[in-house]
Amino acid sequence: MVDTASPSGEGMRLLIYGDSLTAGYHSNGLRFSPWAPALRALLGVEAVDAVGHSGWTSSEMRAAMDEEVADVCGLKKPGMRLAMRTQGPFDAVVILAGTNDLASEGSPERISGSIQLLHAAARAEGARTVAMAIPESLAARHVPALAATRAVANERLAAWARSQGESVLWVDTGALLPYSEPSAEGGHLWEPDGLHLSQAGYAALAERL
Repeated sequence: MVDTASPSGEGMRLLIYGDSLTAGYHSNGLRFSPWAPALRALLGVEAVDAVGHSGWTSSEMRAAMDEEVADVCGLKKPGMRLAMRTQGPFDAVVILAGTNDLASEGSPERISGSIQLLHAAARAEGARTVAMAIPESLAARHVPALAATRAVANERLAAWARSQGESVLWVDTGALLPYSEPSAEGGHLWEPDGLHLSQAGYAALAERL
């Protein structure tokens, strides 16, 4: 994701922004294992900060960009723009959003459009962005309507990201870490709820990214 061999690699500062998968939610919300520290160690960059609003849709993230508000776990965290202005500057913002949108935000056009607006806000603050695809999950694998919405939203988001040149990098999250049933190979990387990664899963995401 980052050319750490370049002179700018060591001084690079990244922000990972998103929902519970950014926060490292696992064990039914009793524990959190953010993957930002592992990514920082693997990349050898100056800093990798993380802000994850558990339970939030991309629309909720957009509405609270300049505020510090509590997520569904009761944890208060800054919105993306507030984080960029108070914890930055950041060279790049990694945006992992859309999982919660699938069940509540309607059309894939609306979901991808909402995520694109998050990228636009980050870029307006002077950062490049990394667009991570909406990840797989048990529901998105087995519920046809959710699977279709996820597929089209990701197709639209990927096409948009590739049209932005070097300012946006597209990452196929599902290819990096596909969903696995508990009894299958890779099942230990997922929580029993089929939605969140396990502690080992978050470590694997950082390594594969």
